Amino acid sequence: MSGHVLAAPGTYLGTNSPAGVSAAFTSSDPNFTNSSGTGKLTVTQEDARVTYGGNLFVGIPLSASSGTITLSATVADITALGPYNAGPPPTGDTAYDPYPGDIQNATVTFITRDAVGTYAAGGTLCTAPVVLINSSDLKTGSVTCTFTGYVGSTGSTQYTVGTVVSNYYTRNAAGDNTGVTISQVGSGMITGGGYLVMKNSAGTFAGTQGTINNFGFNVKYNKSGTNLQGNINTIVRNGGHVYQIKGNSMTSLAAQSWSGSTWVSGCPNGATATNPCKAQFNGSANIQDVTNPVAPISIDGGDSMQFSMTDYGTPGTGDTAGRRQPGCPLNARSRCGQAVVRQ
Repeated sequence: MSGHVLAAPGTYLGTNSPAGVSAAFTSSDPNFTNSSGTGKLTVTQEDARVTYGGNLFVGIPLSASSGTITLSATVADITALGPYNAGPPPTGDTAYDPYPGDIQNATVTFITRDAVGTYAAGGTLCTAPVVLINSSDLKTGSVTCTFTGYVGSTGSTQYTVGTVVSNYYTRNAAGDNTGVTISQVGSGMITGGGYLVMKNSAGTFAGTQGTINNFGFNVKYNKSGTNLQGNINTIVRNGGHVYQIKGNSMTSLAAQSWSGSTWVSGCPNGATATNPCKAQFNGSANIQDVTNPVAPISIDGGDSMQFSMTDYGTPGTGDTAGRRQPGCPLNARSRCGQAVVRQ
């Protein structure tokens, strides 16, 4: 005997509240007597999978200190992904089961993985109910909500956003983390955010081909032009591990634009497809293994870092970016010279 239970997760105990499983046997044979009984029933949470689809970068005027950030994600019952097939290419999910629930019973909360501003690590940014994408399909839905992001004295903040699924479903994985940047936008700075799909990444902390590399950055000189300040946050996925590389100590910044025949200093007119701009900044960064989001592991601190990018203007499909750790502290010499190739 088998059945499909759609009750809330929990333990159901016999005739107690909530009731468990009861069964009754009615005999038509005089050699057997009627019988009945109850038993414990344990209902566990369904597995869910999420795909982020909200803001990656929000620009605000230099006069503003905050802005509205929209977070959204597609949420699916594990059944919607299908059984796992190693491929190539691999499809489905190893946790697949053929018994779907109702994804509307999931609760989705967007949290910040790091302590940022008034938010503690793990603090809630916003939460929203799941809305079905197709009313006839109970396995897939979407969520959207907003929160107010603030910029600090550097004029920019990077949020490492985690998507946590609870209630009838469960999901809380660092692999779903996304970098979201809010930044003042004006002259005399470089700023941006987004993601790359890894194709030709290399080095110790290279991203596995086909995975997402999230990034956000902001670098500028202070008002007097004497002090370089800024930060960078990037997330790399490799071999089942998730690495976060963060830096807030910048040492140099250079920007150039293509004049039609040569590269010249600065980018006064903005970037276009025919007259792109490129920039490079150097600083130091810390590396953590954040595969377990509640127990990050420090890998290295104070590594030299170089980040370079080329901007071809809107819509940005031709833009390139690259990160490199060309120098290391004494306790990490084996990583010196390792790089993530521009793509």
